[in-house]
Amino acid sequence: MKYKGKKLCYVNIPYDFPYDREMILATMVRPEMQGQHVKTIGCLNINDRLLHYVIVHMLTPRTGNFAKVLHEDIFMLWVLKNNIAINWPHHIMQHTLKCKAGDTPLPYDVLITQIM
Repeated sequence: MKYKGKKLCYVNIPYDFPYDREMILATMVRPEMQGQHVKTIGCLNINDRLLHYVIVHMLTPRTGNFAKVLHEDIFMLWVLKNNIAINWPHHIMQHTLKCKAGDTPLPYDVLITQIM
């Protein structure tokens, strides 16, 4: 079975992608926070906060500080908001391998339990 979508990860963004982190952050940050360094989700507007919640809890789960906005989170926000097709099986596999190498608990425990 062939999966559709791009095999994306923040580490190797294709050169033909119009991804500019600073420009994208300017569209996500609340008006009163413009020009400040974005470190937490408190700086984001409500729609991007909700999408960030889905990313860090479900799509790319992590442990630790969920309120912190990482470069990978901004990239995933941009990809999802621009309707770019993602190869989700590849994304899940890469994230699982990253967690395994980093000595963190394996993500997607409910998904794996349902498959088994």
